[in-house]
Amino acid sequence: MKHAAIALAAWMTATAAAPILAAESADSAAAAEIVAGRQALLGEQPAQALQHFLAALGRSPGGDDRIAARVGAGRAALWLEDYALTRRMFQEALPLATTPADRDEIRVGLARSLNGLDRPREAYGIAAELAPRSPAAAVEAARAALALGWAREAAALLAAPTEPVTAERHGAWLAREYARLQEESRFRLRRSAELAFAYAKDNDGLREHGWTLAASFGPRGSGRLAHATYQLGLDLQTLSTDAASARLREAFSGVATRIGDSGRLSGRLGLGQHGDWTYPVGALGFDYRPGDDWGMALGAETAAVRTIAALDRRIAVHTFTLGADHRVGSLATLAGSLYRQDFSDGNARHGAVLRVGSALATVPGTRLSVGARLYGRCFISSREDVVGYFNPQRFREAQLSAVLAQSLPAQWQVRAVLGLGRQHIDGEGANTLSAETQLSGRMAGRLRVQLKAGYGDSAIASSTGPGYRRGYIATALTLPW
Repeated sequence: MKHAAIALAAWMTATAAAPILAAESADSAAAAEIVAGRQALLGEQPAQALQHFLAALGRSPGGDDRIAARVGAGRAALWLEDYALTRRMFQEALPLATTPADRDEIRVGLARSLNGLDRPREAYGIAAELAPRSPAAAVEAARAALALGWAREAAALLAAPTEPVTAERHGAWLAREYARLQEESRFRLRRSAELAFAYAKDNDGLREHGWTLAASFGPRGSGRLAHATYQLGLDLQTLSTDAASARLREAFSGVATRIGDSGRLSGRLGLGQHGDWTYPVGALGFDYRPGDDWGMALGAETAAVRTIAALDRRIAVHTFTLGADHRVGSLATLAGSLYRQDFSDGNARHGAVLRVGSALATVPGTRLSVGARLYGRCFISSREDVVGYFNPQRFREAQLSAVLAQSLPAQWQVRAVLGLGRQHIDGEGANTLSAETQLSGRMAGRLRVQLKAGYGDSAIASSTGPGYRRGYIATALTLPW
């Protein structure tokens, strides 16, 4: 009996100790994975580090290892530009943080992931509060402000750091980003001159070339006009074939301003001339975006129809647009608009445009990002007997495009879009192809350059129907002064 009691006690002791020993073993294994992950980060191997930190989380660590594994995984994912995973890791780590310093560090990482996910309002709300005491937070808040078009706020966030931001003290990346965003915010607040040129030719022999010269003036003063920007410009365009030509000149002025933090109002007004015909040009737009997930826009515009025959017949068009967009998680954005066009020749057109764009995903280990875009449009015209511009009674088109974006040294970027689709013109179907390449960046730190070249066979105002093809090049130079 005594031996049986001793055996029972030993069994009970061993049974009770088993979970404790297992927990200690799990904690030990998780701690080893965390140490290995940190060593991989120090060795600049973020993919390997991420595997170790996720393995640690798979062992359900306790104590401080819970936050260490999540913060480590967030840092590694951030290095790999996996912003969705970064966001999740830092969101899980934030409630576990026990010190103000840990909470601030996690919130800065969360803001950076939100900027990477193109959620600037949410990022700004987190980082702006921390900016006075953290250069890293100031960088993320300024990045978000610039994405929202808030150049003044960005400049203020970076204007007076509590201590000099240097590579020795804060690291090379942070010092470089701080200086770059300071320069970008100053660039946007300066007055600037823009010179643009465009040339196009189609398979019908129509050649188009035009120049635009504009001067922009950044926000000045305070009060309601503190965020207003102004523009004056001149647009010169020539359309020509072997048999005819048309030249037009348009002078315009414009203003745009914020309405609170969610609205933006813009307007443009001017006069155009073709021969002895003088016509008004203008546009009015209102954009409302209360958050990162959705927005809406209203617009109205009046312009001349830019074809040789339409200009000779003095045909103008008035366009009214209502649009909205909605983000579907972090994967895609759905945007659509309805429009009505009233032509001065009595024709009326009702149409719709649909766009679905995926978020750009970075190819691991490269600076290349890839994405996809679906585009569709359709319209119905009230008249079939008009002369001077492309006007089927019924038109519809759909096109699927691949988008590639490659970051280059010195803040340059090249972007390419290749699309395949199909259009139907009064019931007659035809395949469509479009391609465009764009290079943008700065020269000498001040001159902003944009170069563009493309090809397309989708119908436009000057189209003559199926089989139409058009190629184009364009460049724009912006210089602050």
